[in-house]
Formats: sequence, structure tokens, C-alpha cells
Amino acid sequence: LNVTNCIVTYSAEHGGDSSPMVSKNTTFKNCIFTGIIQHNNPTNYYIPETSTVNNCISCFYAFKAETGSEAAVYYRDIFSNIANPNSTNVYYCIEKLENPFVLFPEARYSLDGCTSYIPESTGKLIRLLRVPVVILRIHGNFITQPQWNKIDKGNHVVAEMEQIITAKECRKLSVDEINARVKEAFQYDDFKWQYDNQIKIDHPKRAEGLHALLYKCPACQTEGEMDSKGIKLWCNHCGKQWEMGEYGRMHALDGETEFPHIPDWSNWERECVRKEIEDGTYYFEDTVRVETLPGSLKFYHQGEGKLIQTPTETRVECNYHGEPYVLTRTAMDLESMHIEYDYLGRGDCVDISIPNDSFWCYLTKRDAITKISFATEEIHKKAVGK
Repeated sequence: LNVTNCIVTYSAEHGGDSSPMVSKNTTFKNCIFTGIIQHNNPTNYYIPETSTVNNCISCFYAFKAETGSEAAVYYRDIFSNIANPNSTNVYYCIEKLENPFVLFPEARYSLDGCTSYIPESTGKLIRLLRVPVVILRIHGNFITQPQWNKIDKGNHVVAEMEQIITAKECRKLSVDEINARVKEAFQYDDFKWQYDNQIKIDHPKRAEGLHALLYKCPACQTEGEMDSKGIKLWCNHCGKQWEMGEYGRMHALDGETEFPHIPDWSNWERECVRKEIEDGTYYFEDTVRVETLPGSLKFYHQGEGKLIQTPTETRVECNYHGEPYVLTRTAMDLESMHIEYDYLGRGDCVDISIPNDSFWCYLTKRDAITKISFATEEIHKKAVGK
């Protein structure tokens, strides 16, 4: 493949996939590589050695979310085969090309239609760039097709754009003040927006998959025995049932409706996980099917392994290309977990990356990945004292 006189753009926003920017055996001439990367393992994004780059410049900003390390140094080796490696950052995009710079600071899917964790390094980046900050909030995109129910319901979306920090304020405000302003502006709740604006979703399968998010029964406290079909959600252990209304609210068919608002239910689940972590009783272990994805083209089957998570670390024990291998991420360096509900029909999985590969672990236990996602974030918060 030959690419000439083009702008090659790439955006990587979650903490999971490890994918090359471009295919192998590609020749680039007179091109500009531009884009954004906020990733816990940014070295996964690369130009394969079998590709050729002639008279090109790179305008990437790669930002290591958990530490806020500066990207020009962090990425210089990765783009050393590109002319002008010192311009491997967003400054070139902004100052020379006069392009806007787009960032997804949450760097993960929302599970319940609400704001996810925003790393403190976001404020460091904004203060470093010293340009106006504009936020784009989109309402309706989650409720029409949540991660646990990927049926497109076809309802409309509404976008709001607002400047929250001026260039002058970037120079005056502290990192903490910038982060506070960003986090305040980033607050959203798609289910609340749906109910407040009476956005009707009458799809007959709107509740299917909801048990993957609402995995814990508030009536009997049992985990992993919830189920859903059509517009109903129920607990197989105690038999209690709920219906999901056309405006996104839950209604118990018998007795008290513990959580009419779905995010209140998921927040309660998170609080339960936090309590387990704080009192030292949290522990997860499962037999998993391990596949690795060093690029974007092919998974490599590594056989059966173990996924173990404690209040201090997350560990994968498996064979890696025929040799025993243990992948360990501490509470300090793993701030979130990339999860997939029934990924490509192959089962629920979590994805943990290392610099040149990523380990996709398909769970045996049902409806466990939401709790793992909550636990990973809460374990990290405790480790860093938040």
C-alpha cells in the first residue's frame, strides 16, 4: 500500500487494545501523522518495522494517563523513523497546523451512562498546553445503545458545546483548579437526561443484557444470579422481578422498588465492592481462556489460565507462547480495566496490556466483569489515597 500527501489520523482512547497505527508493508510519503492517544500502555501504538516513512512529520500527543508523563520524550523512540521526531507532540498540531486537539479524558466506556473516572493528569496536560478548553457533552448516545445491550434503539442525540477554561486561565489556574473545573463540566447522567426530558424508548428488548451491569440483587444480596429478557430483569435466587419502563426507570413487580434509577443501583454495587476492599475481604479468582493480541490483526490462543484480583494487585497466570508466564499489575499502576460484554459473541472478557501485547481473558464465571471494573478503580483510588 502506498500513501502520499495525506493526513493520517489515529485516536486511541481506552485502556485495552494494543494495535498498530497502520498495516504492515505500507509506504508513506509527504504525510502528516496526527491524532491523540491517552492510554495506559502507549507503546502498543506503533508503525510496523516493515513500513516505510519518507519526508513525513508526526504530530501525536501521547499521554500516559496514570502518571501524566510528558509525551514528547515518552514517544520519541516510537516515532524515531519519522523525520523531525522532536515535533512528536500536540504543540505542533496546535501551533503550526492550527488544528484543534481532541481528548477523551475518561479513556473508557461508560457502563451506566454516567461520568467515569477522570485522571488527575488531565489538568497537567491542559496547563501544559495553555489553550482554550471546550467541552462537548452528548446526551442520548448511551441510552440508545449501551455496552450491555448493543441494539440501536434509534433515538436522537443532543450535543452541548461550552468553553470552560480560557487560554489566560490556563496560565493562572493550578492543576487542581483546572481538574475541578473539568470534572464539574463533565458530569452527565444519560438515564436522568432521558427521564427529565421524557425521551421514550419503547423497544421490546430494551432491558436485555441489563443483568450484566446490575449483577447484584438488592433484595437478597446475591451476586451473579440476575437475568434479563425483553423489558424484564429478575433474580434467579430469590425470584424478585423488575421491569424497565419506557423512560428508563425500573419498577419492581412485587414489593419495594429499591433503585428506580439504574445508576443508583450500579453505584450501590460499587459501594459494596469498596467496602469489601476496605475491610480486606475482596478476592476474585477465575479460570479463564487467554488470548493475546500483539497487533490488530490476529489473536493468539494461549490456553487456560487464572485471573486473580486482590486489594493490592491484579494477576494473570498462564502459558505465553508455550512458556509459563505471570502478568502482574499493582494497584498503583492499574487505574482501570478494559472490559467487554460478550465480545464478538465469544464471552465476557477483560483486557490487560503490557508494552508490546495485550492479554484478553475470557471468564468462566458469569456477570463478573462489571464488579472487576469497579474493583480495579476502587483498588487504585485506595492505593493513591483518594
